[in-house]
Amino acid sequence: HQYKGIRQSCKEEGILFQAYSSLGSQWVHHRGHSTNPVLTNPTLEGIANKYGVSVAQVIINWATRHSVSVLPASTNAQRQKDNLNSFGFQFSDEEMLAIDDLDGKVPKPAEKNPNEVSVVFANHGDGPINSFWVSDSNEDIHVGSINAGGGELLLTSFHGHRFVFRDKDGSIKGEHVVHRGNGQEQ
Repeated sequence: HQYKGIRQSCKEEGILFQAYSSLGSQWVHHRGHSTNPVLTNPTLEGIANKYGVSVAQVIINWATRHSVSVLPASTNAQRQKDNLNSFGFQFSDEEMLAIDDLDGKVPKPAEKNPNEVSVVFANHGDGPINSFWVSDSNEDIHVGSINAGGGELLLTSFHGHRFVFRDKDGSIKGEHVVHRGNGQEQ
């Protein structure tokens, strides 16, 4: 919930409003949901995809534009960096209103796309590996890092997506093309 009335009262009194569980973890930990409906919200996912950012970055950007203090917790170094880099894009007024309109609404999950595939990339090497999705324009988009000695990166991707894996020097150590014929989980 966005607590619009309380936020307005705080603003009028010069009080900084602090968000609680702004990325939606309360839905899983305290409200009995098996998945986080905030991070899987179709509206938020659509906006995130448009700007090439995560849903968490969309939420942080939106909240701070409303003068809300956000303290996302993560022990994952990449997510910490991503959270700090949540301000490199600007929403349209329509997108801000679309997010505002989500207040109190828990969406039903969208039907699963038949081309969607869950992938787990594992690193059994001696050094960390950076994972990149290769876009249609052949641009490498960093999607995460995998620690050495069995570290894993879990992603949802789609049939035909190509990934490359680079060491710390940028040398390609491998690649993978997602193929739905290999199953919904790869």
